[in-house]
Amino acid sequence: MKITKIITSFFLVLVIACSFLIAEQATVNAAPSTNYTITGNPIEDLISVAKAQKGKRASDFNFKDNWCTYFVCWTAEKAGIANNKIFPTKSINNPMDLSIWYVKNKTGTYYYFYDSYYNRLKDLKIGDLSCMQKEAQKSFTPQKGDLILFNYTGKPDNHTWSHIGIVYDRQGDSLSYVQGNAGNGDYKTNIVKLTSTYYKTNTCIVGYLRPNYNVSVSTFTIAYNANGGTGAPSTQTKIKDRTLILSTVKPTRTGYTFLGWSASKTATSATYLAGGSYTANASATLYAVWRANSYTVKFNANGGTGSMAPQTFTYNKVQILRVNSFKRTGYTFQGWATTSSGSVKYKDKQSASNLASINGATVNLYAVWKQNTSTFTLNGYQCIKVEKNMKVNVGAGYTLRFCNAPTPNNTRIGSIPNNATVYVYGYTINQYANDAGKKIIWAKIRYNNKDGWVNYAYLK
Repeated sequence: MKITKIITSFFLVLVIACSFLIAEQATVNAAPSTNYTITGNPIEDLISVAKAQKGKRASDFNFKDNWCTYFVCWTAEKAGIANNKIFPTKSINNPMDLSIWYVKNKTGTYYYFYDSYYNRLKDLKIGDLSCMQKEAQKSFTPQKGDLILFNYTGKPDNHTWSHIGIVYDRQGDSLSYVQGNAGNGDYKTNIVKLTSTYYKTNTCIVGYLRPNYNVSVSTFTIAYNANGGTGAPSTQTKIKDRTLILSTVKPTRTGYTFLGWSASKTATSATYLAGGSYTANASATLYAVWRANSYTVKFNANGGTGSMAPQTFTYNKVQILRVNSFKRTGYTFQGWATTSSGSVKYKDKQSASNLASINGATVNLYAVWKQNTSTFTLNGYQCIKVEKNMKVNVGAGYTLRFCNAPTPNNTRIGSIPNNATVYVYGYTINQYANDAGKKIIWAKIRYNNKDGWVNYAYLK
């Protein structure tokens, strides 16, 4: 029993360990989120990028150590404001050095609550400290876009910068911020987290950095035109000197394949692909580039004989259907149907277009046949052309008698009433002279489930 428990415990530990390894591997294979929108508003863009990373870990950004400040700088870079005017272009790895950067470059205001922080920077002899402003925590009002500074030593006045986050909302005395490297574990397992706190009473808060977001940032508008299609992407904003990733949304157009985008409305090849890079510092309208789809029309004899080569069509281009070359004895070609039992939709050599819209599709056209028919009378010895597999309608007012053989001594085996239809499937020319030397045509027929012969015309 003890051995069984030991083995069971061992496998349980092994399963748990494998689960952690799988989770860690999944994290390593992850990546930053791109589910945010750049509008050109520096504060909103910074917050949008930061909040989109909720739950991400250091490995998602390839950060190698404590990364709360790295995360702030990375967010500013993705928001397009890491321009040495609002945020540094170079990533900084701790809150103290980021505070020093703002003070030295006069690119924002540093609001501090304890003199020790002012004195510490003064001792570092970094220059003019006029951008530092002493405030009382309980009366200070943070704003969206402020960088909130923390000291987690338990001694807020000992000039220690422990942590930093980005303020994204304030409701009453409650403040909400995004922080990287949040958690109780090491930097590998900590995450990006959205947190709220009472900013007037949280003694870990030791100040705020307020970047100068009013610095002018040049932006450009990238608009999209579906150019005959539908579903063009929404307009995007490009920030100067920063590559814009074009929308991955692709418009659609019946009968056409989307190739990409061009600044020319009449382009036949794409300059930019969906999801591609746009680097020009200029506004533009990008037009969808389309290629008309092609499809194949196949011709089916549908009971006839012969062959016809397939025909290639291009969408939105009118073409003439191939002339019919199929034959069928006893039938006349009527046109083409789209099903084997359908009615005529296209006549022989008819102009046609847009039989299909999907690229590479195959359209099957089926020959439509009409069985040949003829009506005759006996008086006057009317002659008609006799063909196999033709229908013959008996004329009104007449009755045909059909015999067992085409001879002078034939035996009558039945009669055919007025307006009946008989099926002719053969004929012969009798050599017996009749009526001044004219030869008699005998037709082989089937009527009322009987086979026989009938003399219905003279060969003149």
